[in-house]
Formats: sequence, structure tokens, C-alpha cells
Amino acid sequence: MNVWILGAGRFGALAVRRLLSTRQEPGAPVDITVIDTDRARLSDLPEGVRTGRAHFAEYLVRRLGKGMDPDAIVPAVPVHAAREWLAESLSPWARLCPLPVPEALAMPEWHPMHGPDGALYLTRADFLCPDDCPEPRGRCTVTGRPRGENLFDVLAKTALEEVETVVVRSRQLAPGVGGYAPAALYDARARILKAPGPVLLATACRCHGVVHAFLIEKTPCGPERSGSNPLEAA
Repeated sequence: MNVWILGAGRFGALAVRRLLSTRQEPGAPVDITVIDTDRARLSDLPEGVRTGRAHFAEYLVRRLGKGMDPDAIVPAVPVHAAREWLAESLSPWARLCPLPVPEALAMPEWHPMHGPDGALYLTRADFLCPDDCPEPRGRCTVTGRPRGENLFDVLAKTALEEVETVVVRSRQLAPGVGGYAPAALYDARARILKAPGPVLLATACRCHGVVHAFLIEKTPCGPERSGSNPLEAA
């Protein structure tokens, strides 16, 4: 399995350790690349892990779709990685114009928190989850109570008039480590570019998620950039 980890901080380093432990399982080697702008953080990673010193969104735009995509991308940065990649991939042809996330999504049972960048964070837990939670389907690891409906399903079923809701599902790769295939990003961008109006973009696992709202606005001019214009294929 080839994995790109975005961020070499606490959770990125934890993801490295958890994924490397799968090397002990027969037939399950892991090739890991960690992306961060901090040279010191990258130098502290275990031997044998590939590193790239770059902004993660710029790295993804440069490398994805070039015939060497990873099996999975693990976002371990304190921002909505899918949204940042989308914005970078559309620049300079278009930009994301932020909108307030509809209050209908601030569901009390999901303990909503508003972020400074317009994000809405949702979580089933009103406690600190263990960082090695295996995300069991049926019952919460901590409380033992039935887990209830998955957040990614709740968000995907959200029906708001004239709003396109796009959910990137995070799947477990190891205990406490979630990620998605590049295809999930490609599919999300394709749907977003076809949306005639406002968009809700969410990344979510069973219990936790982040949501942004925005409009896609074409930019009338901008610096030249190599590569095809993604808007022309929409």
C-alpha cells in the first residue's frame, strides 16, 4: 500500500507509526511519503519513510494525476485538506467564495463548533476520543453504546434547496488513522464543478467531520499556469 500523509506533526507522526506497524502483517507492506513544510518535523520521522518539503495542497496538485497516485491520502493537517486541494487545483481559473454553512447542519446531537475559516466541525463525541479508536461499526469504543447513523451518511442525505452536498468519506487504514483514495477527490471536484449554485463540501468518518460552504467563481484573468483548465472539462 502506497500512502501519502499530509502533515508531520503529532497526528502525522502517529499515522506513520500505526501504518508502519502493518508491515508486520504478511503481504501488507506500506510505502509512506510524508509532506510538510517543516524540515525539523520531517527529519524526526522513522528511517525509510519518504518525505517531501512542500505545502500539502501544492504538492497534491503537482503530483496527483501524473500516473503515480497513492492508494490513500491521510490528511493530518489542522485545516480541511480536501477544500484546500480544491482551491489550489482551480487557481488561477477560479476561486472559492466562502459562504456561511447553513444552520440546519449545526445539529445539536453532533456538538457543532464553528471554525475561524468558516468551517463547521461536527462530532458525535462529547469527550476526547482515544487516538487508536478502531471505529467499530456497531458500538462506541468509549461508551459501549450503539453508534447510531454514520456522519458521512447523515451529511450525504442532507437536502438543502439549490445546494450541492458533496461528502468525501474518510476510511480507516489503521486504528485512529483515516484517509481516502485520490479518486474520492477527483469525484468530489467533478461534482462541484457541475453544480449550478452553492456547494457544501464535507470530509467525514463515522463520528467526526468538517464542512465548508462556498460558490465557485470564475476569475476573469490571472497569471498563466501550465496544465489544462479544469473548468473546461466540467
